[in-house]
Amino acid sequence: MGTIEGRLDLDDLTTVPADALELNDIGLVRLRLASPVPLADYSVSRSDGAFLLIDAHEGGTLGAGMVQLAGSGSSDPAATASSGRG
Repeated sequence: MGTIEGRLDLDDLTTVPADALELNDIGLVRLRLASPVPLADYSVSRSDGAFLLIDAHEGGTLGAGMVQLAGSGSSDPAATASSGRG
């Protein structure tokens, strides 16, 4: 997958350190992909800036996310993801 940068604390809307995301958590993650994929910042293109993570073996949805590219309000390329399964 990559790394989990943090999880959104829904009580005060801050990002807190996290080693894992549980069911329905919202987190900041860095994805490592096997090959390049076309994408856009979610604020520019909702269709090219959103993604699903699919389990290759079972076909189920593992999570969904929105792309935030470098220079678009953040200093690093990152994706905000919501975990679909625990």
